Amino acid sequence: MANLLPTNTTNGKVNELTKAINGQKLKNFGGFEQLEKTFFMIWKIIGIKSSNYPTAQELPILLNMVHKNYSQYTLEEIYLAFELAATRETVPFMGKGATADHFQSFDFPYFCKIMFGFKRYKEHQLKPILAKQNKLKESKEITDFDFLKLNFVNKFNIYVNGGYPWNYGLDLLIFDKFVQYKKINVPDEIKKVKSNQVRDSLNQNDFENVEAMRKEWSKRVRLHFFNEFINGLRKNKTNLDELIKGI
Repeated sequence: MANLLPTNTTNGKVNELTKAINGQKLKNFGGFEQLEKTFFMIWKIIGIKSSNYPTAQELPILLNMVHKNYSQYTLEEIYLAFELAATRETVPFMGKGATADHFQSFDFPYFCKIMFGFKRYKEHQLKPILAKQNKLKESKEITDFDFLKLNFVNKFNIYVNGGYPWNYGLDLLIFDKFVQYKKINVPDEIKKVKSNQVRDSLNQNDFENVEAMRKEWSKRVRLHFFNEFINGLRKNKTNLDELIKGI
């Protein structure tokens, strides 16, 4: 991929930043695997103990939130942001009284604080040349067809052979895409019956608040119909390339 910003200036900090900026943007990745790997590297350099890593329930939410709100950043920028925070280089840019301390908790508000400091640090260091970035053509964004081809069609054999390749909320993203393009059509009456069944199986005392319970409720209903859908595709030996044709 062609460089978006020059990486051969006489300023080492600028070179470090521009190399990170010139990576592939988060929005151009089809799944969460690379972002998850980046998180694991970050947790190690900032000293998060493995016992304090986000749980299996928390990680998909975090990955989704970061992918949604920071899609214009590259993986290299995200890693660099935490590396610079660990050396306290971006702390002065985080705001009065702010620190980079994580207190063994890596959640979305902490992520946002580090990235805010990095954004201001980057603007300060690259002020003379940042304007050039906006004038250059960005790389092609991944389409819904590409997303489904990469993450569903190409991975379906793993499912056929007994695996489940759609972890960390990827199954829900795929389900929503198929619903959007009317490849999954669940009759309202059937949807209502299943929704009521899931609701009755949940105990509100198991959740921090009503919103958390509603999210779990929605997740379970969608996963139920997603599993019915993929079971049907496997049973009928559906041509998956034809399925996503026209998306």
